[in-house]
Amino acid sequence: MLYAAQPDAGQYLALLNSCAAVWAPESADEQTFAPWILGSRLAGVPVRRVNRRTRLEPVHRYHDEPGYGGGLWGAERRRTRLSALRELDALQGGPGASLGYPSSDASGESRLQVRESRRILLAGHDLKFTHEIVAALESAGHQVLVDQWEGHNRHQTDRSRGLAAEVDVVWCEWALGNSVWFTRNLPATTRVVTRFHLQELTTSFPRHISFEGDRHMIFVGEHIRREANRHFGWARMKSSTITNAVKVPAQSVLGDPHKIGMVGVTPARKGLSTGLDVLEELRVIDPAYELHLKGHRPTDYAWFRERSTEQDYFQEQYRRIERSQLLRGAVHWDGYSADLDPWYAGIGIALSTSDFESFHFTLPDGAVRGAAPRSIAWPGSDLLYPQQWLEADASGVAESILSLRDPDNHAAAVAEADDYCRKRYGTDVVVEQFVRTLLGPTH
Repeated sequence: MLYAAQPDAGQYLALLNSCAAVWAPESADEQTFAPWILGSRLAGVPVRRVNRRTRLEPVHRYHDEPGYGGGLWGAERRRTRLSALRELDALQGGPGASLGYPSSDASGESRLQVRESRRILLAGHDLKFTHEIVAALESAGHQVLVDQWEGHNRHQTDRSRGLAAEVDVVWCEWALGNSVWFTRNLPATTRVVTRFHLQELTTSFPRHISFEGDRHMIFVGEHIRREANRHFGWARMKSSTITNAVKVPAQSVLGDPHKIGMVGVTPARKGLSTGLDVLEELRVIDPAYELHLKGHRPTDYAWFRERSTEQDYFQEQYRRIERSQLLRGAVHWDGYSADLDPWYAGIGIALSTSDFESFHFTLPDGAVRGAAPRSIAWPGSDLLYPQQWLEADASGVAESILSLRDPDNHAAAVAEADDYCRKRYGTDVVVEQFVRTLLGPTH
């Protein structure tokens, strides 16, 4: 049981997502109780008025049903959550107040200082999200060694053990076999910090991670942290939520609001079919709308040839594009490139239609490059992004995009989104949070 006499706005959902039910005395006044009623609708937690004679029965936890992180949300579930979220914000004092969105000032110089030079070992199979953090560590006077793993659970044991003996901190990128090995094979006094993304939820590795000693888990999203705690039964571990960092360009170009961009459409959970739904609805009103798809085609991936359900899904999307008068000639495959800045220069709407994501760079990347973000409200998206970006279904997304046809409306939406992302997800802000957590409270 958790007890909070007077939780602030940012604590409501944190508490509710940790509970199986809310019980309130019958004497509680409506004004005090209203946020809990709305919050329970957001979290899927039952709420009851009780008195001394009430018999309290065991309650079923809504999160154990498919829907939060362990399953997919339907449009009705998304619609209910967004509606309740807006009502709760109205009570709490404005958009995002009920969720306690982090607020940071990205202006000015970094406050990172070298108090003591540390040696850090970075270990993992995929290190593409680490470059800015490594650069910040090295610029602050620390030394970073790398233990490049060959896969989720493949490495040179002697090399890993030898490198670990030379460092003060081990950073495991991804909570996979690397985290299992280091947390179980190093002394409890050695600090081991693991960063948990999303795919780890579908593996068994996290169940074998040890939290004995100086161990810490960093999650890239609060919704991922909550789902991991629930799924793996983690109760006593040190953890924090630090999102991915968004690289902010020196300059951005305001894009064409009729050009919609999706970055990455593979696998099927990225929701290309929903993106096509959005485009069809838009072109019924205004045939100037186009959908630009950036990234590899499905057939470029080796694994794609082994998954018949993925093949069937994309073949159907190809057929649909060719057969639909509204889609034919309006869907453009722009191919893959490492540098997205030139592509974003022409994109006015950054679209996410995924079933679920841990963060989805398309939204903040687009925001800081001149595109207004719009998204299906996948589970956890409202813990990361403003409600103005989110809709329950394709029709809602299309209606929201249509409201941005006016150049002034579009420019204002982009400016607001750009400011939001720079202050919360800009590289300087996030990297500083990560480095301080990585090095520990004494640094």
